[in-house]
Amino acid sequence: MSGPEAGGRRFGPAVIAYAAALLIAAGVSAAYGAKGPEGYALFDGKVPFEFVLFVLTLLGVALFHHHTMVVALCGLASVSAYKVLFLADFHIGEHMHHEWQVVFNGNSGRFEVGAATNLLGLLLGFAILAKTFEESKVPDWIPRILPDKGPWGGFVLLCYVWILSSFLDNIAAAMIGGVIARTAFRGKVSVGFIAAIVAASNAGGAWSVVGDTTTTMMWISKVPAIRVAHGFLASAVALACFGIFAGAAQQKHSPIVIENKHEKVPIDGARLGIVAFILAAAILTNMYLDFPALGVWAAILVGMALRRPAWGEIPGAFKGAVFLISLVLCASMMPVKALPGASWQTAFSLGFVSAVFDNIPLTKLALEQGGYDWGMLAYTVGFGGSMIWFGSSAGVAISKDYPEARNTGKYVREGWYVPVAYVVGFFVMLYLVPWSPYYIPGNRPSQISVDLVAGGTWTVETVKGKPAVLLLTDPASKEGLEDLRLLQSKAEAWTGKGVAILGVLHHCPKERAAAILQAERLRFPLAAEEGEKVFDTFSEGHDTHTVVLDAGGKIAYTDGGFDEKAVEKAVEKALEDAAKPK
Repeated sequence: MSGPEAGGRRFGPAVIAYAAALLIAAGVSAAYGAKGPEGYALFDGKVPFEFVLFVLTLLGVALFHHHTMVVALCGLASVSAYKVLFLADFHIGEHMHHEWQVVFNGNSGRFEVGAATNLLGLLLGFAILAKTFEESKVPDWIPRILPDKGPWGGFVLLCYVWILSSFLDNIAAAMIGGVIARTAFRGKVSVGFIAAIVAASNAGGAWSVVGDTTTTMMWISKVPAIRVAHGFLASAVALACFGIFAGAAQQKHSPIVIENKHEKVPIDGARLGIVAFILAAAILTNMYLDFPALGVWAAILVGMALRRPAWGEIPGAFKGAVFLISLVLCASMMPVKALPGASWQTAFSLGFVSAVFDNIPLTKLALEQGGYDWGMLAYTVGFGGSMIWFGSSAGVAISKDYPEARNTGKYVREGWYVPVAYVVGFFVMLYLVPWSPYYIPGNRPSQISVDLVAGGTWTVETVKGKPAVLLLTDPASKEGLEDLRLLQSKAEAWTGKGVAILGVLHHCPKERAAAILQAERLRFPLAAEEGEKVFDTFSEGHDTHTVVLDAGGKIAYTDGGFDEKAVEKAVEKALEDAAKPK
């Protein structure tokens, strides 16, 4: 088999079973569901009917693994038809345009590319890359340097994949790992080891801002790279956990045997150079243009000057791409408007959700909501998709070459150590690096609560309806008291315009803060914390940090120090926005 369907098989039973399930679900929804402006919903209006259709699609993919393409397309058709027929505010053309668009934004100098477009380009392009890498003969050479005793050969191979994916797209890392494994284990690769390759490709990018689409989204949204990097702990622990078990099982299934170990392997330098060029182009266009597929295809076309691309890989890769894009488009039409409150429990749960739900919209919702520990979230939504073969693009991509991985029951059964590793990695990270939320521009810091020196508590709700300026500083630092005095000079003019002001002193006992309030005769409230818990949710490496909130309580400006002109500009903008008619 080269695509999502088994060659020559009839798909009648799958279609009939899926159609029957849809009819039963529709009947139950019509009989027992509530009809509202957003369509039918079950269980007292809590479960929209779209979710029923999506769950049925996922179950169909899991049960009818020989007919995954048909089930995915039926699911997409049923969700689309339901949305068009029963939701007046849904416009299928606008939605599909958003998912497939390619627009260059002159202001940012970046592309605005739909998820489906990028995914299609990457899946097809990396299929060519994997074949080019195979033809370079490097996969014939690498097994010669792998340990051939116990679990260590397979484990070291997984480490290669993990390292590759830390700076490379997980699709490419998984496909390269699959090519090497096919050679190292003489074509006898177990489904459990395929699951481990997928897991290694997802785990490696879960702590690097250039290693995965989700972490790159965080970086572009002003999450500092250091705030994602501690995901390395969970990722490394998970690798060790599933890697050793997977290596041992694969060695038992088909051990590494290298014949003529010292015989020289002729490497095709031109093909290897093309592979490196494609990878570099993907990284650069992802970092600077948000369009990695563009870099991949530009490099493939340039590489034609040296070697003919492996066009024969396109048909099989296209079938896999259609399958995955169908699921992604289904997920994009789910009415998920918000996530539960940010907490480690929510982040942990999202890992299991990402096994069946596209992690890009989950990450987007989390970025809009804010207050997450971004290293934990990067690990959970990045690695979580490894638990099921269709939970990540890497799993779908590698299933083109290993169609037996599409047997969901076998994938879960033989790859049991992947979810176990996910849990172990998460809780080791939570123990070593406790939950540390961080807010970015556009977030509403609703979890912030500080005790005022004069009594009472300050929260975002305290100043709801008007802009606010927060100065967080260490009074023991050289700039601390100077920044407080500078804010004092602005206080009368700003408060007269309806701007709320708050000073937060960190590493400062409440008694000392009270003395500073009296000595400096500050005309704005002051709060104090003996540690830097509140300060750490906004700042990264500064003694002083300034935050401007708009009238809705969202962060309009956040930066280290107290840049008088920049803060004034942000305040005036917040006042202008507050004065606009709603």
